[in-house]
Amino acid sequence: MKRRVILGLWAFLFLVWDGPVLAHDTDLYVLDQSMEQVPPDILIVLDLSGSMRWTPAGEYMYIPDGTSCTRSDDCPSSTPFYSTSGTGHTKQCQIDIDSSREYPTNAIPKWSNSQCTGPFYKTYSATDSARNTDCSRLAIAKRALKKILDANEDGSVTDPADQDALNIRIGYMRFYACGSDSGTDYSSGCNTLRKVIDTPYSQIWSSINGENAYGGTHLANAAKEAKLYLDAHKSNDNAKECRKKFVILVTDGQDTLSCSGTGSDWQGDQYKRRRETIARVKALSEAGYMTFVVGFGADMPYFLKNTLNWAAYYGGVDNPGVANGGNVNGYPIPYGLFPSGITSCQSSTRTCYLYKDLIKNPPVKTSCSAGSTGCYCFATSNDPGEAPLSGYAFLAESAQQLDEALEAIRDYIIAILAKSSSYVAPVVPISQMVQTHSESRIYLGMFKPTATSFWKGNIKKFGIAETPSEGIKVGDIIDVEGKLVIDAQNRIRDDSRSFWSSGVDGGEVLIGGVGEILQNRDFSANPRKIYTYLGTNTNLADSVNTFSLSNGNITPTLLGLAAGDTAERDKIINFIHGYDAYDENKNGITNEKRVSSLEDGRTGHAILGAIIHSRPHVIAYKNLNRAVIYVGANDGMLHAFDDDTGEELWAFIPPVLLPDLKKFRDELSLQIFVDGSPQSLVQRDSYGTVISAVLIFGLRRGGNRYIALDVTNPLTPRFLWEISPSVSGFGELGQTWSTPKISKIRYGAGEKWVVIVGAGYDENEDNVPITASDTKGRGIYVIDALTGGLIWKYTYAENSEMSYAIPSDVARVDTDGDGYTDRLYVGDLGGRIWRFDIKDSDPANWTGKKIFQTTGKIFYPPEVTLEKDQGNYEMLYFGTGDRENPKDTTFINKLYAVKDQNLSTVLTESDLLDVTTNVLQDPNGTAAQKNAVRTLLKERKGWYITLNQNVGEKCLAAAVAFAPRKRAVPRMPPRSVRPAR
Repeated sequence: MKRRVILGLWAFLFLVWDGPVLAHDTDLYVLDQSMEQVPPDILIVLDLSGSMRWTPAGEYMYIPDGTSCTRSDDCPSSTPFYSTSGTGHTKQCQIDIDSSREYPTNAIPKWSNSQCTGPFYKTYSATDSARNTDCSRLAIAKRALKKILDANEDGSVTDPADQDALNIRIGYMRFYACGSDSGTDYSSGCNTLRKVIDTPYSQIWSSINGENAYGGTHLANAAKEAKLYLDAHKSNDNAKECRKKFVILVTDGQDTLSCSGTGSDWQGDQYKRRRETIARVKALSEAGYMTFVVGFGADMPYFLKNTLNWAAYYGGVDNPGVANGGNVNGYPIPYGLFPSGITSCQSSTRTCYLYKDLIKNPPVKTSCSAGSTGCYCFATSNDPGEAPLSGYAFLAESAQQLDEALEAIRDYIIAILAKSSSYVAPVVPISQMVQTHSESRIYLGMFKPTATSFWKGNIKKFGIAETPSEGIKVGDIIDVEGKLVIDAQNRIRDDSRSFWSSGVDGGEVLIGGVGEILQNRDFSANPRKIYTYLGTNTNLADSVNTFSLSNGNITPTLLGLAAGDTAERDKIINFIHGYDAYDENKNGITNEKRVSSLEDGRTGHAILGAIIHSRPHVIAYKNLNRAVIYVGANDGMLHAFDDDTGEELWAFIPPVLLPDLKKFRDELSLQIFVDGSPQSLVQRDSYGTVISAVLIFGLRRGGNRYIALDVTNPLTPRFLWEISPSVSGFGELGQTWSTPKISKIRYGAGEKWVVIVGAGYDENEDNVPITASDTKGRGIYVIDALTGGLIWKYTYAENSEMSYAIPSDVARVDTDGDGYTDRLYVGDLGGRIWRFDIKDSDPANWTGKKIFQTTGKIFYPPEVTLEKDQGNYEMLYFGTGDRENPKDTTFINKLYAVKDQNLSTVLTESDLLDVTTNVLQDPNGTAAQKNAVRTLLKERKGWYITLNQNVGEKCLAAAVAFAPRKRAVPRMPPRSVRPAR
């Protein structure tokens, strides 16, 4: 099981400013000690159908042998009723409910002791402790919910003490007296919102405490109307982008009214209502509302338990106290809310069996006629009631178990709020030996925001299933034990255990992974190997380059300190090595390792810095029988980790960053250091042995350098080259955001391996609004991969129209398929797309030109495809969006597809077709309308889609083209003005 972390980045903070400000994409994660936590919302949905008047035992109980009655209404008032058959009480008796009256009658034996353990009686006695407590399901549910609302455990529900203690906003909805299929208005009818979210707890308790039970079970439409309410509530929530919302659905039965149901248990199409229940809960989850399902009653047949477990599974939760069972692929919701015209209410072929035999243990399937009393029907396929699943719903058979279930859900939600939730894109390493085969492992670089300058990070390794097994398909992500890691909600399960980890670590950043290995390392017996480069010996492992207390070359002035400040110099070195040099835990000990304290009381690691934008890069060394993971982190270092053990082999501090390491002491905000993604040029012999390996990386917001290391021997790295604005020809270089793209080009009489990058990011673009022109980053560079020498540049100096910074990666195209890059495309922060032709073997003959002009910022390279519908040409797919100002809601961005037909003029948006309204896929569009659009698509120079479906949408990822569809990844910004943690 269990709780999971979403594969993606969640927003942690939303702020609004007046006037010019600086904007970063990490603004979404910045925490401040003054910020209050945004409490989550819970909507309780309570089943008040007539069967909630029964005890947990349900419709049948047992009475003393020899008692003449067979229905409870006919039994004497003194008759004891038992939940199960036992010595002296083996006779089964049906419990009556007077369907003609709204309130419970004396036909129901519901009175027992305070623990509701039985026996049960039809009459109450204030003086008899064996029958002084109402033990109907409803009464038990009321008491259990009161315990949750009484958060400070003083015996009463009071305001604001209990809400302050729990810090959760609660609302209350119930279904009562339902007799027909409805579900369009949560303010009236049998499915009714009784108390809005954030109602004082005392008022919620008063409403729940006054409830009675009557009518049919309307689960599916209750879920539907819960979603209607939550959607409406969310639209008016100032903190909606960071507030989590949950649903707790408490029920004792199966839906009998949706899909035009009659309310009878014996409907021949009851399978429809099972499907509909699950589909509606799934819709809640897909809207972002995790839904907990509580099934209450000891008489639940297997098919109802299966249904509730499927609802919980698709609701995005599971039960931490019960092991998962069954195949999660057993019911894939073939009849959901889509596609159009297909619903969960559609009819299927069926088989029917006597209910009284189905509830036996084990069930016996005796055929019967559909629609007859006591006959229960199933779909012959795709029936969730017949698809075994367990461990997801919270099933309670007694008062004690219901208490435990609701308390477990409360604790579950609290734990969710304390979970880590951020990590960079996963990396699947491509084998250097077999270019077409992906290794069966995946790496997640992670970070956890804090209110300090040092955000903590980690890398976790998982496997990729190569063969199918129960519940696992080829390609699924699996943990070290072969269990499924990611659920249908794309979250890491809490019970997963990543490689290298000593125990279950799930998605928690500060538990497991390489961070745990580093934390547990014996620094005395096995000290870390941290290097820098001081300009004299390129062997980084040489003593002159070690970043250690014993290296006198690491002087205070080198670290930006006053000459002679050796005490502070030693603190910086110790801090970088992982010691609590600044006594963060205030225990007076500064020579111990730093550790983290998790919200749940566990101790986590705290040495490895945040991995925010740097994607782990893996090189396989067949000759050394090892693979090495290289990654940048915001602890000031590029790290090398052994793929097999997770052990850090060494770390490297770029020399330009040495004076900035003191900022961990001086600054309160996140410090950025080695934040770029490394890439490599690896050459191998015919046996796959590495004969040369060059690792190249930028610093991104950490600085304006590209650095190359020789990692042919991963244990003894060597410094190879560095470029900066002070190097001749690179004066335009800004912050090195562009990931190095390593390509082979024709050069002179032969060929050359080169690095192609955009000239970088100009911090001027951080200003909101921008009041000056860019002065850095305006261009691209082609660099010799082995020497760092400049091969060619196209910058503002070559073309004054190139007036905006280019932080984007550069798209490379081999137009003739000869294995050499001969064309480049890139966008800039002024909304222009540039084309560069580099096919000629003499760089002096290379050319560049602007081919498209729009507005907005282009941070990602275009996706390029070859089209042949009107002669050969390239189609470029890209979008606009200011990733460094993700909270902006004013600029309207667009997704573009532009034809490059090598024209002499610059295309603009007016040359493209607006396809924001999707006529071609509109089922109501006429053939004439669609043919007209197809004609225009051929005539125009491309198309665009306006991203205005949600305020502030922007493209914050590169487009990806799939034949015949093209797809980009737009994102909506937060619109809250309330800070959230």
